[in-house]
Amino acid sequence: MAEEALSKMRVSVILETKAILLPGAPRAWDLPYLNLVIAGETSLSPKALLANLKNIEKRLGRDLQAARWAPRVIDLDILAWDEKCLSEETLKIPHPELMNRPFLVSLMALLSPTWRYPVPGFSYSHKTLTEILHREGNFDAGQNRCFVASPQMIGIVNMTPDSFSDGGDYFQVDLALERIQKLTEQGAAVIDIGAQSTRPQATLISSEEEWSRLEPLLSELAQDFKSRLSKPEISLDSFDPEVIRKALQVYPIDWINDVKGGEDEDVLKIVADTNCKIVLNHSITVPPGRDRILPFETEPMRYLCEWGAQKIKLLSAYGIDPSRIILDPGIGFGKSPLQSLSLLRDIDSLKRLGCEILIGHSRKSFLKILAPEGNRDLETLGISHYLARKGVDYLRVHDVEAHQKALSALTLLESAYV
Repeated sequence: MAEEALSKMRVSVILETKAILLPGAPRAWDLPYLNLVIAGETSLSPKALLANLKNIEKRLGRDLQAARWAPRVIDLDILAWDEKCLSEETLKIPHPELMNRPFLVSLMALLSPTWRYPVPGFSYSHKTLTEILHREGNFDAGQNRCFVASPQMIGIVNMTPDSFSDGGDYFQVDLALERIQKLTEQGAAVIDIGAQSTRPQATLISSEEEWSRLEPLLSELAQDFKSRLSKPEISLDSFDPEVIRKALQVYPIDWINDVKGGEDEDVLKIVADTNCKIVLNHSITVPPGRDRILPFETEPMRYLCEWGAQKIKLLSAYGIDPSRIILDPGIGFGKSPLQSLSLLRDIDSLKRLGCEILIGHSRKSFLKILAPEGNRDLETLGISHYLARKGVDYLRVHDVEAHQKALSALTLLESAYV
């Protein structure tokens, strides 16, 4: 595993770039690439680290028999090793194409601006990356968009007529498909699809109606995603075991987003028989009600940590490993605005339970303390900035594009250890 090979890792932003193609390459190969650089320390030798990276490629599904310049799901290389020069048949350090890849030089410079190119005989030999980028004017070319590796963004697709923010916008299958495509292009790692509104005072629909909304979209996705090299993970926002069971037969769902927090034994049995992750959303009632909230005399995060520990123990009894559990404190579900803010402020405590953390705070009414009117996107971004610095794993947001831009800028400045 990468975390076993490297320590004190620092992670760059992700740059999207155009494909580098040989003359006459198939048009199908002309796909954008996502590029990221990691800096760290290791006790391994260069060859041992390279072997470790190739094992990661294999586990992630890279076709080792594919043509060299063909699109690939993952491609891991050693770009540099301090200021070491190594030239062997299977490994050359620095990477021989490094200075022909301006986007890689830019990413390296964000993490190690004083690193010097050690190979003699070039105009930039023994110069720092800071100087190289300053003097080589073309080194800022070739990139399209910028993303962050963490937190990962969850895009929202509500196939409902009555959701609080976008009810009716994606009720039709063609509109939902367009939304999924746009969210993916904007950098959503996960798409959360739901057909049951859980806004306050929402009317709960039958299993049959929920499935009638979902089935056409999932069927289209099963066809559309079949031939794609890369695609977002799909999260099903449902707490109905019959809907979940049917959905898994139509499309290989990656997550079950259970807003009822694992109360239904049938849901847990279904998840236990799959490789799905399960999001446990803390709620008092579904849909939430203004008069059903956490007791005012209770410290909110202590309550949530006790709830989370109990849920982890329960799911472990069903054979669901904690690595598959994502905890969601349920902002807006049975909490007053101040209780929601308290939970967000103290999110470190929930992380100590050892599961991944998801926060769904986008545009929610607790932000009316700051913004009584409007869509509250700027206020959402402010909260997201704080949560990113706290190491939250996933943010479920409406405006994925704005989040990628804002958090990319934050990452450029911080490059914090992870």
